[in-house]
Amino acid sequence: MYARDPTPRQASNLVQGCKQVRVEDFFTLDYVAPIPIGHRVELAEFHELKTDRKGRTTEQAIRGYWIKDLDTGIEYGMDRHYIAQGFAKYNQAEEYPIQIRADLTSVRIVAGKVTVRRVLTQRSSQDWQIQTRIAIQPSK
Repeated sequence: MYARDPTPRQASNLVQGCKQVRVEDFFTLDYVAPIPIGHRVELAEFHELKTDRKGRTTEQAIRGYWIKDLDTGIEYGMDRHYIAQGFAKYNQAEEYPIQIRADLTSVRIVAGKVTVRRVLTQRSSQDWQIQTRIAIQPSK
């Protein structure tokens, strides 16, 4: 379980050094995204269409955000943004396409400037997990 995000009042009073920072939106990424503070980014949340055994199609959220550093052009995402889960071969190195999957639908896009970022490694049971916590101040 992730720590609770600060309330809007707490977020507006965060202090970084002696400089007051107004934080709008916090996001947790399940991968390393070392985007420098001050860079402009675009973050997206996607859905995909799934068909069950009875032929019914439903729209499902893809776990994990995709983010692009607009100042460098570097994109950060998870394997499911580039290849459907059923087609991934986890016992060997996978060569993923450069473009995200064409069948994905963006349901939320946040564009703005990175104001806070933390990258950490955490112990989870018998394994280690990597996480990036990022705050984006939306563009006006």
